Amino acid sequence: MNVLKYSQWDCLFTSAGLPLFLFDIVMDVLAAVNFYKEEAYLCLAVLLVLLIGSSVLAQLYSWLWYSYDEFKMETKLEDFLKPILGVLHMFQLGMYIRHLAVLEAFMSNSNSNPSWPTDVVVYMNHDLNLLRFMETFWESAPQIVLMLTVIMQEGKPGPITGSHFF
Repeated sequence: MNVLKYSQWDCLFTSAGLPLFLFDIVMDVLAAVNFYKEEAYLCLAVLLVLLIGSSVLAQLYSWLWYSYDEFKMETKLEDFLKPILGVLHMFQLGMYIRHLAVLEAFMSNSNSNPSWPTDVVVYMNHDLNLLRFMETFWESAPQIVLMLTVIMQEGKPGPITGSHFF
């Protein structure tokens, strides 16, 4: 029987994922502000639809996964937030709850007397990573097409497209 392991490296990468997730949000807001300042309202609308749509889809999937698990909460945080978990997902906070739940599960399993099998922590981390991957794909693939379209229409890269680094 294979036993899944959740190493300290996994915890480190999961911990680094939360600030990077927040950094992505800041960069998306800056891109939207730049589109607004340049009066590129159609591009701004497309960008907002992509950003909001991908976030709503990820939150919906997260909520559905909690629902399909019949709300079997593995961590104290999830158990505490169980009555308002749906509301938190409506306010786009479900991914943050999953991040914190994985970190809580790792911390309680890193003790000499683990609270639950390591497999549970691994599966929680896999759920989080799959949600982040899906959101990244839903958001970034169309965003690349949008930015390439802007570059082709302008005829030169600019700060709005993030291509001024080339």
